[in-house]
Order: sequence, then structure tokens, then C-alpha cells
Amino acid sequence: MSGRVLIVDDEERLLVILRHNLEQLGFEVEVAGDGTQALRILRADPAFDAVVTDILMPECDGIELLTSIRKLYPEIKVIATSAPGNELFLESAEVLGADAVLEKPFDTEMLAVKLKGVVGA
Repeated sequence: MSGRVLIVDDEERLLVILRHNLEQLGFEVEVAGDGTQALRILRADPAFDAVVTDILMPECDGIELLTSIRKLYPEIKVIATSAPGNELFLESAEVLGADAVLEKPFDTEMLAVKLKGVVGA
């Protein structure tokens, strides 16, 4: 598998684990702690195949990030994630153009399958 992925989540431990595991699978991975930081990264270098974003975050949340990505970088695939009980947020993400959704908790293999599905990695 391959591809360049930006993972956005306010849970630092999750970012560390996903980055390590996805890199082991052959992905090039960058991480951001919120949507504001993610947009700064994308503005500096928009050459990402996919963004995996949590929906509920402080500052700029995943819905705001998704909306911005769709306006500024429509070619980038987006996978929205959220904890159980937040199905309405995931449904909103789909309506706003998320290419896939994934409910937490998920493992790296589940995420890799979603990434492969949206970017053909």
C-alpha cells in the first residue's frame, strides 16, 4: 500500500499509533492536532492523497475542515471518524462530501482498508 495521508485528531496518542502503523504499511503520513493545523499543512503542501479527520475537535472541527477541503482541495479524499454515539456527525460528514466514514474505535487494518477504498492505495 502507498499514498500520502494527513491524519487529524486531538488525541495525540492515537496520532502516534496511527502514524507508526500506517508508515509500516507503506504510507507517507503527516499528523495534525486540529483542523486549523491541518489547513496550515495543506496550504503549505496540498499534495495529499487523503485526509483522515476526527469530527469532534476543539478549534476547527472535522466538519469545518471537511468543508474547507472540499472548497480548496476537492481532489483530496476525506475519511471522517468519530466515537460511538456520534452517528449524526458522521452522516453530516457524508452529506458534506466525505468519501468514507469510520466509527471509533478502529484498528490500523480497518483504516488501511478504507484508505485503499478511497485512494486505491
